[in-house]
Amino acid sequence: MVPVGEALNGTLQKLGEAPGDLPATVADRSDLLRGLFADKRVFLLLNDAVTVAQVNAFLINSAGSVVVATSRDELPGLRRLGFTRVRVRPPDDEHSVALLDASAGRAWDCDAQTKAHLIAVCGVYPLALHAVASLAEEPSPGWLIKRRLERGGLALFQVDEEKPVRGPLDLVYENLPADAAEAYRMLALHPGT
Repeated sequence: MVPVGEALNGTLQKLGEAPGDLPATVADRSDLLRGLFADKRVFLLLNDAVTVAQVNAFLINSAGSVVVATSRDELPGLRRLGFTRVRVRPPDDEHSVALLDASAGRAWDCDAQTKAHLIAVCGVYPLALHAVASLAEEPSPGWLIKRRLERGGLALFQVDEEKPVRGPLDLVYENLPADAAEAYRMLALHPGT
């Protein structure tokens, strides 16, 4: 978990604030963030929040702005901050296959057994399924996936509880064009990663 102050520092720096000019306290950094967004409509996604304090530090109150916080745990304190809880159930196998197929963007030559393996190792994470399915851009995606499963076993796609989509995303990264790979690396600089 990234400490709240560190996450605020990174966010403020990405917004153009100089590291030496950042306030000393988390409360003051949070106020600075709110000030930067005061006259802007902002959509802010706080992914994998662990505590209410993490979310609270990033709450903005500018008109027309929206903050969405995702979490694997229930964070009951968010209701007091005005959040509405929406439970999202993991996809069942049928929907997971549909997501794999839709993410591939075309009919791909992955057989049902290989898809079942991919669904099993990606767990209940749609982003992991989407990332693995993006391998359909390859000339022979089913063959490529089977070969990688044979060489690296399921560990190649294994879901890590701490970083559930790391394996699949790293696999996709290997096949990106240079400019897309650079954008992927830039995402790694975000303090929430």
